[in-house]
Amino acid sequence: MTPEKFKETVNEMFTQCCDLLSLKEKDYSDGKDRLIQFKKAASLKGETPLDSLAGMMAKHTTKLYTMLEDSRNGETFSEKQWEEVLNDHTNYLFLLKAVLMDEGNNAQFYKCTFEPNSNISIDSII
Repeated sequence: MTPEKFKETVNEMFTQCCDLLSLKEKDYSDGKDRLIQFKKAASLKGETPLDSLAGMMAKHTTKLYTMLEDSRNGETFSEKQWEEVLNDHTNYLFLLKAVLMDEGNNAQFYKCTFEPNSNISIDSII
């Protein structure tokens, strides 16, 4: 894939993801807090919004892995099917960042500053 085609693909996917997030906002937001559903789920289950998001994201991750495994076994999927799964999974990464940034949910690892070739160990992150 040429660099130009790659950039076009990324831009297209980013636009699709943004459009989907905007559409879903009407269904899942109260207009004041974009993360309210994760907070409500957390309250119902006695966990954190991060835990709730992780559980919901797991569904999208397992769907992606199932499609990858099925593809290796000869099953084919349409471009639309791939886009739906990839966009949902990507959007959960955006939502994860938002939950991490939300007041009271800043995880230590999120505060790390990445520097190429740095010697960060798991012990220094936790």
